[in-house]
Amino acid sequence: MSKEIIKLDHIDVTFHQKKREISAVKDVTIHINEGDIYGIVGYSGAGKSTLVRVINLLQVPSAGTITVDGDVIYQDRVTLNAAALRQKRRDIGMIFQHFGHTETFKLYDIENGQITGTQIVSTNGQGHGALSGFLSQAQVDILICGGIGGGAQAALAEAGIKLYGGVSGSADEAVTAYLADELNYNPNVQCSHHSHDHSCGEHHCGENKHGCSGNH
Repeated sequence: MSKEIIKLDHIDVTFHQKKREISAVKDVTIHINEGDIYGIVGYSGAGKSTLVRVINLLQVPSAGTITVDGDVIYQDRVTLNAAALRQKRRDIGMIFQHFGHTETFKLYDIENGQITGTQIVSTNGQGHGALSGFLSQAQVDILICGGIGGGAQAALAEAGIKLYGGVSGSADEAVTAYLADELNYNPNVQCSHHSHDHSCGEHHCGENKHGCSGNH
């Protein structure tokens, strides 16, 4: 029997805006086995990105229990200290939807089609206009990310960085798929953040140094 790698039990996420109370996620339970692939589908504003962010506590829920790889990381409160939470987030590694909101990148060193090293680097709050230069300085050749606007795409092309957009899920799995020539990506990717509904997801993108990239 496959190991349950991610368990979300009775998750609620409630936002308070002035006198309004908004229930973004209500009593959601999902158990995901190791090796399984899930897609979260719904209308804009349905809470998809909020739910995904809950997995590594980029969005702290209002109630429920989160278990990742056997470790309970939230049970009506965060159970890890700051250092342990940072490490757990690094272990999880995810590709989110908006390149321009990236806070950290996971860089992969590639030699002869194999991953020889990884590191996580902070963008230090740089906006999307500076991120192509940031990646160039890090000697990144290829970027794997989620949603990305036309201006950022043009800047990456000018910097000579090849883009694989429209990717979601685990950064490590995306890079492994890229190396196996099996990466599912969207060559015409855009980001709905640049439209009126501002429905893009979270803040982490990653890439591969000297070979490929994946959001973290």
